[in-house]
Amino acid sequence: TPVIKWDTEDHGRNAAAYPNTLAPYRNNTFLDMHTHFAKFTGLAPNSMVYFVISDSNGVSQRFSFLTAPDTPQPFTYITGGDTKSSGDAYAAGQFSNKMVAKLRPLFVMFTGDYNSGDGTNAGSWKDWLTNWSTQTTTEDGRLIPHIAVHGNHENGDYEMLYNLFDTPATNGDPYSYYSLTFGGHFLKVISLNSELQNGDTWAGAFLRQNNWLASELADSADIQFKIAGYHKPLRPHTSG
Repeated sequence: TPVIKWDTEDHGRNAAAYPNTLAPYRNNTFLDMHTHFAKFTGLAPNSMVYFVISDSNGVSQRFSFLTAPDTPQPFTYITGGDTKSSGDAYAAGQFSNKMVAKLRPLFVMFTGDYNSGDGTNAGSWKDWLTNWSTQTTTEDGRLIPHIAVHGNHENGDYEMLYNLFDTPATNGDPYSYYSLTFGGHFLKVISLNSELQNGDTWAGAFLRQNNWLASELADSADIQFKIAGYHKPLRPHTSG
């Protein structure tokens, strides 16, 4: 029976002192992990939120996160990916995670290839999530928001990021293409699934993503900066 107890004031691990309670709205069992998703709404912009997770086993450590601004102002973000599950890429991912905690960006956009293989190895995902949660969380318990992008090493299940990170199901497609805005009309971030290809099994979703992107861009004329995160490069880097 997990719930989030939260406030804009820090009450440490005293769950009873937090006046707001947020229950999960969705849960699943996926890759041997039982995950609960809760959704915050109506939060004030550019402000800290403090919370603990309380369940039948006790109370978590106290965490916090910073909401995004709703007017143009300076902030930092980090983008990158390809941490894989072994070798140099895996080692680099450990260092990168620790830099996230040091730099405290507003968010990280992770552009695919979380693990090696086809992304369906439960042990690899548990390891990745453990590394992320322990290495990117700051010493004072601040969590850094994560914008997930589908890469080719997630192709073992095209709903993988939807089931692990609750990414938006745009057009009813749980295939991880969506957009977020920051700073009012300052920045739009578009997460694209470059593994949806014309002519393959997901050709219908490919077309829906293309049409959605055209509409997004047409509706974003007043957005000062527009960026896209995607995994497959415009210029292929293999002989195929």
